[in-house]
Amino acid sequence: MMMLTANSIKNYSYSIIEGISLNSIESPSEVQYATILVLFGGVLNILFGYQSYLISIAMPTPFLTVVYPAMIVLGILSVGVGVGLWQRRSWAAKTTTGVGLAICVAHILFGYYLMAALAAIIYWVAINQLKTSYFQEPSD
Repeated sequence: MMMLTANSIKNYSYSIIEGISLNSIESPSEVQYATILVLFGGVLNILFGYQSYLISIAMPTPFLTVVYPAMIVLGILSVGVGVGLWQRRSWAAKTTTGVGLAICVAHILFGYYLMAALAAIIYWVAINQLKTSYFQEPSD
């Protein structure tokens, strides 16, 4: 009869979640938080772009036809960076600052100051989370 000990349960639970790429064993929690924030910022921008698209259908203006594709593209870039952070790619950690800055500048240029402030807070916290963690690509 096999005796259950704390170490055997611990080793068994490690082997179950070994295939998951973003867990507390393989990745620091700071990277997880930054990933969630960047993905949230990207989805928020995509939704904002979609909302601008719907408004441009009801009230066609040249301004909105520029805003919605820009916001959707920046949102897709942000989601791509979030997926890269999820997979712990070093390019994603370096690109987070550029994407966050581009999103904030775009919001300011388009006159959406509250969205710019929200994006600045989201990306500032994400960048600080990445700075506090030792970010390294997983070895294959």
